[in-house]
Amino acid sequence: MLGAAGCRAGAWHPDNRRSITNNTVAVRTLFGLGSPEAPGAGEMSEKQEPGPDLQGLKEAARQVVESGGDLQTRIRDLMLAAFSSTHLDLPHIRQVTRSVVEGVGAAVESRTGESGEVIRQSLDGIGEALSKAGEASTLALREATGRAAEFSEHDLRRALDDLASLQGLLLDTLGEVTKAGSATLSTVFADFQNHARISGAALGEQLAGSIAALHRVIPPAGREGLKAGAQTAVQTAEQLGRIASGILAGIGAGLKVERQAGIEDPDRKESG
Repeated sequence: MLGAAGCRAGAWHPDNRRSITNNTVAVRTLFGLGSPEAPGAGEMSEKQEPGPDLQGLKEAARQVVESGGDLQTRIRDLMLAAFSSTHLDLPHIRQVTRSVVEGVGAAVESRTGESGEVIRQSLDGIGEALSKAGEASTLALREATGRAAEFSEHDLRRALDDLASLQGLLLDTLGEVTKAGSATLSTVFADFQNHARISGAALGEQLAGSIAALHRVIPPAGREGLKAGAQTAVQTAEQLGRIASGILAGIGAGLKVERQAGIEDPDRKESG
């Protein structure tokens, strides 16, 4: 679990950025992300990728659920690749989460008799991916507080508010998809509202200490002489998003190495 001091040891190292392409290209190709151009350690690419094909991502999630296996891990990895395909910000996280929830829903509509465990594992994978996105965003904000000349206090605090809103994102998305879906899907998803609520509460607990600590260390005079405005907010979001995306890709690469070595992620908890 992420605490105020940052992520768990070994989860990310700047050198991991060099292996982003090799570790995510297969998943990116699956849902139309194309081949990433990974920056070197400590570098950020100014050229942003267009992000995932959301319809393709929905279809990929559907295929993952229908093919079975370790759904929690496979859904998590699918989302991590989508999150890190472009700069990581709240709208992007919302879009990816909704597309994956819709894909899961499309897969379970025709198999309601065995949908319970499928949905539980899928939601756990979504929750885990959101947790890693929160972890990466926290580390990006921590880095930004040490570069006060590049960011306004207002924009950094707005980014912290966005981070805090991750707690309710899964529950809100599940509710939106349930309302927009068929009667069958509404019935199936209705039983998992509490599961999503518990997952969100766990994420909120994970982020709370870091958010409180970051509020205390945000410099009060960032970007001296520069007024915060709409353009500044966009630039800040993109800068932070690029940092967070690189960190998240490194986290994903680390998880893959651990999985191949048979090491269980200590952050993963069994849910009821």
